[in-house]
Amino acid sequence: MRAVILDMIPNDARTGPPFPLIFALNMLVNSDEGDTFTFAEYSQWLSEAGFERVESTDIGSHSPAIIAWKKL
Repeated sequence: MRAVILDMIPNDARTGPPFPLIFALNMLVNSDEGDTFTFAEYSQWLSEAGFERVESTDIGSHSPAIIAWKKL
């Protein structure tokens, strides 16, 4: 099984790219708990959910796609 995540993903230091950071600020201002999440955070959550391999791949956008694999 594969899971694919397309989201506004800042780098792990949360210093860029600009569009995901602006989106995170917008989420924070307009919601109680809004934020964006880093690849490291997604990777940890997916690993905890039993996904054995988690990769980031460039899709020519402001954020990468995250692809995770899990054996059924």
